Amino acid sequence: MLGLEVLMDHGWIVTLGDEAGHQLSLMTADATAPANPDISVFVDDVREALERVEAAGA
Repeated sequence: MLGLEVLMDHGWIVTLGDEAGHQLSLMTADATAPANPDISVFVDDVREALERVEAAGA
């Protein structure tokens, strides 16, 4: 729905991205971190990206 493809998959972290440099990383757990983020998103327009995600029902 975001038009991204898998750039890296280490099992516990997967990074998706596109040719324009947009990236989305999803993590399950990092044993060395005191806290783990659920998601990291890099986009030019976060409002537009959020609207697309919400429109897709995600």
